[in-house]
This record gives sequence, C-alpha cells and structure tokens, in this order.
Amino acid sequence: MTVLYREPNYDELELTEEFVPNLVEKLEGLNAEVREAATRLTPREARYLVDTFYQIQENRKRAANQERAVLDTEESTELLTWLKRNETALEQNIRLLLQGYAQANVSSDWAMEIPGIGPILAAGLKAHIDITKAPTVGHIWRYAGLDPSNKWYSAVESKTLVAEILGKKASTSRKDVEKLASQLGRNPDTLYRIATTSPKDGSERKLTKASLASALSTRPHNARLKVLTWKIGEQFMKLSTNPKDIYGKVYAVRKQQEIAWNEALKFKDQAERDIVGVGKGTDAYKAYSQGKLPAARILLRAKRYAVKLFLSHYHHVAYCQEFGVHPPKPYIFTQPDHTHFIAPPCWNDTTMEIVNYDSWNV
Repeated sequence: MTVLYREPNYDELELTEEFVPNLVEKLEGLNAEVREAATRLTPREARYLVDTFYQIQENRKRAANQERAVLDTEESTELLTWLKRNETALEQNIRLLLQGYAQANVSSDWAMEIPGIGPILAAGLKAHIDITKAPTVGHIWRYAGLDPSNKWYSAVESKTLVAEILGKKASTSRKDVEKLASQLGRNPDTLYRIATTSPKDGSERKLTKASLASALSTRPHNARLKVLTWKIGEQFMKLSTNPKDIYGKVYAVRKQQEIAWNEALKFKDQAERDIVGVGKGTDAYKAYSQGKLPAARILLRAKRYAVKLFLSHYHHVAYCQEFGVHPPKPYIFTQPDHTHFIAPPCWNDTTMEIVNYDSWNV
C-alpha cells in the first residue's frame, strides 16, 4: 500500500537558518505569476484572501509572542521560529497578490495613495463594494453599517413591527413587503428576497409574516465591510500627526468639535436614552448621568466622520471610473445652506486620473 501522507517527525526536521530563506525564495518565485493572476481574482476570492490575511497575521503575532515567552526558558524555539517565518512568508505573498488585485482597479489604486490605506484595505473595499449598486455614497454607508437610521431589529422587535404595520390579515403579499420597507427605511427588493429564501439551503420558501419578521431581523449591513471601515478609522487616528496625513487631520478637527458639542450637552437626549442598563460604577454611567456621551463614543463619532468622508471620495472616484461622469450631487448639496464640496484628494476631476500624492496640493 502506498503511503500518501505521513505526519512528520519534528525531532528529525532540520529547522536551520537556511531553511526559511529557501522557502521564502521558492514562494517569491511565484510572484510574477501570482501578480498576473491577481487581475483575474473574483470579488469572492478577494474577500476570502482578505479574511485569510488577517487570520494569518493574528497567528503570526501569536507565534511571535510564544517565541518571546519561550526565550525566557531553556526550551528550544526553533519550531516556533520556523512557524512564525512560514506565516510571515505566506502573509507577505497574500499581500502581494492583493496589491496586484487593487492596482488593477482605479478606485482601489487611488485608495492606496491615501496615507493609512494599504493593499489589504484597498482590496477589501474593491471586493465588497459594487459601484453599480451604489448610485450615491449613502448606499455604501448603509452597506458598511455607518448609517444610524438603518437599525438592526431583534427577533422580538421584528415580530412586533410586522404585527403592528400589517395588522391581523392572514396572507402576506409583495405589497405588504413594500409597505413594511417604506415605513422602516429598508430596501423592499432585499427584504422580499431574504423573506422568500430559506436560510438553511437557499431554496425558495413561502412569504409569510414569520418569514418577513425573520428577514427584518437579519443584519442590515455587511459585517466584514464594517470591520474594514473600523480598521480604516484606526489608521486615520494613528496617522493624525503625520505631516502627509489627510483624513487623520479631519478626524482630529472633528474630535475637537464633538468634544465641544458634548460639553454643551448637545447629545443629552442620546445620553438619557443610552444610560439604561449601564453599570452605575462605570465611567460611562458617570458621563451619561451628566447628559454627556463617554469619551470612547466621542472618539468613535470623530473616526466615523473621517471614514464617511473618505468613503464619499472613494465613491466619487469609483463612479467616475465606472460611468465616465461625475456622480450626481447628494440631495443635501441642493439645499441653500449646504453647498461646500470637498473634492477627493490625489484625484484630478477634469482628467479623471489619479494624482501622485507628492504632486497633490494639500
């Protein structure tokens, strides 16, 4: 019988200093082929690679921590060092692959001109956002979980809302879905699709009040895209003192504005609503009881503002790329008191081309 696989004996394995460089060299030999293949990645494949990159990154960090801990003992660290370097090599190759994927697209290539946005975040944005389904940046904000009006209802809340809005009628129709969606600010097509699709096997199911309530309680945003936007906000915050930074400065200015509003009790209504269920011994309770938001929430509000501005610029560039014209002005800019438009940095609106950061007038 032929043995197809044998668990290696790690005591016999030669984990020398030369082993890892040789492995890296073999992997790097695939770079030219991999980069060319990157242009053919599907959004689904790219999303998988982005998720895999962050998983490997966390594994590599754990291996590094374990290696440092073992150094304090008399145990051998060769295996941990080998594991860490293997994961580092794989991490870097996935980065190269996603960089090629991002560079093949104007909007994600533009994003990489922005300080704090590397190939992983840029590729993630490209993989998750379909500009043909986002006529305005508001669609991206909602999809990324950055629209506070797009509430995620619990199962109990959904069942109650369906009963209140649709009444006691026995049957449920497409018009009922449209009525519910209209009153709750949801997309009727999406709500109908989820309500008539079995979550178990994707087969078609009958539209009922129960299935409609189940659809309403489904997360109304993309969780992985929301995580990416959180990471982007963290990057902007960390780079706010960098001379070449762009959106971190927006975050810093907005933070001071949010602090001033908080001190002026502008968020008192929110504080009174959110204090429910908060432990009385916490700093958050102390802030809420004074009619203010906790400091952590002020930071989140400022980061969210900077991220939403960045996404509006990303939408602008992506829209120009896809349709060859500038996106329509948001409704707010049609109002007399809201006419200030902030153009995307590193972008020439006349030629619709990326401008290198060094030649862009900050």
